[in-house]
Amino acid sequence: MIIYKRGKMKKIIGYLIAVLGIIGIAAYSIPQFKAVLGIPSSINDTTLLIASLIIAAIGVFLSLKGNRTRAHSEVPIFHGKHVVGYRRH
Repeated sequence: MIIYKRGKMKKIIGYLIAVLGIIGIAAYSIPQFKAVLGIPSSINDTTLLIASLIIAAIGVFLSLKGNRTRAHSEVPIFHGKHVVGYRRH
């Protein structure tokens, strides 16, 4: 069983959402692709483009924000050359 950290999952989900947005932009650009995907013709092209751009932006935001770690949140306590504990900074 693979256990992912919360940040890594956000990054993976962000990539998937960004890919969905890019697929929507491709469907806007290529009418044959829109027909293959089965997107109803009742959805306006402008609406499809705006929704796809928003979805892609959300995906990029999540993928960039997903893997941030706090640098120096714990500082090692040394006794000579040995680490004897950690202190929250």
